[in-house]
Amino acid sequence: MLARIFASTSRKAPAITICRRHASASIRPNAALIEMLKAEVRAEKEKPNPNRYRHRSLVNAIDSISKLDHDIISLSNVKNIDGIGRGILNRIQNYLEVRHQQTQGPQKDKDSLIMELASVTGIGKSRAEKLVKAGCNGLAGLQDETFFDMLTPTQRVLIRYGDHLRRPVPCDLTETVAEFIRSSLSPKHEVVVVGSCRRNADSTTAVDVMLFHPEHVHVPVPPPPPRGALVPVYKQPSPSAKARAETPLYKFIVPTLQERGLIVAPMRGSLRTWSGLIRVPEKDEEGRWRTRRERLEAVEANEGDYRRLNLSMMPLKSRGAALIHHTGDSDMKKQLKRKADQLGFYFDELGLWKWHADNAEDAVSVVADDDTPSSGFWQLLQSTTEEAIFEQLGMDYVEPERRNLENLR
Repeated sequence: MLARIFASTSRKAPAITICRRHASASIRPNAALIEMLKAEVRAEKEKPNPNRYRHRSLVNAIDSISKLDHDIISLSNVKNIDGIGRGILNRIQNYLEVRHQQTQGPQKDKDSLIMELASVTGIGKSRAEKLVKAGCNGLAGLQDETFFDMLTPTQRVLIRYGDHLRRPVPCDLTETVAEFIRSSLSPKHEVVVVGSCRRNADSTTAVDVMLFHPEHVHVPVPPPPPRGALVPVYKQPSPSAKARAETPLYKFIVPTLQERGLIVAPMRGSLRTWSGLIRVPEKDEEGRWRTRRERLEAVEANEGDYRRLNLSMMPLKSRGAALIHHTGDSDMKKQLKRKADQLGFYFDELGLWKWHADNAEDAVSVVADDDTPSSGFWQLLQSTTEEAIFEQLGMDYVEPERRNLENLR
């Protein structure tokens, strides 16, 4: 419900004045709402660079609403009306919220406001308490940029686009996004759809895409395992924003996709993965991608289909391990890790590793003796192809669509 409050991803919702009049047969239904939309049309036309998508949406909405013979009291009254798109629904929801505020009774108490905010996906109790302490008066208060800016990037996206992100992602839509990414990058980049869609599922929860490049080959080595153990202990702090900014993913790939009008907002990221909101790209009647300007205008008007993209870029030497790790389900990955343990190996998304101890005390066993770091080095075994990983684990090759625990038994 809250996702409909916001009219745009990049500007504050326009101020709304609700006209209070005595009921009269001479007053058209929804007169105040229509006047508000007309004001937006005038404001759009006066801009140096009017957004034709928004202008057209507003005009169509005014025409449709003018034909109604009853007042709009909830979004259910207009959801299936021609000319009422998602951007207009956001504006109507905003209008209804303001009208409700003008007619409601006394303010809610502090605890009620905290519960109301904490009930929203992405906002926990701690964040809700901070918002209320700062003066936020519940869900409607998040329209104020002062409070909206207190949210994390992920929380902002979840609130504004929650309706979109809760929908399943058809795998043909995932292929569309991958195709657009290929068209935006140099031919040297390999773009692979991973996750559930690589297992031939009908749909998934997000668009999962992995990139490889022939010049991106460096594989970070795991830290030494504790003496007598197999699994390395990652005690170093998370990579800094500066370190992420220097990776090819953040330095070249993400800026390129932003420039092309695919990326709408970031959500979170790590050294090898970027996650954020995208607008699903579209083609015109002739099968060509719509222009960058059209895509950006559609985002500005809050029109179109939005989904979460999980984009990762892995070293080419890790290609096989990365594809296995990001294709199989969690049960399958656990099975492969156990198999690697039995053979004295360590398996992660970067490769299949073998520990070479400098002396007998540092030789690997499955159970750790203590937390003292071992002395030795990790050897990266052949990890370029998926077939090589399965072979070194003593397993028959499993096709991507069969990579779940049931098929491995």
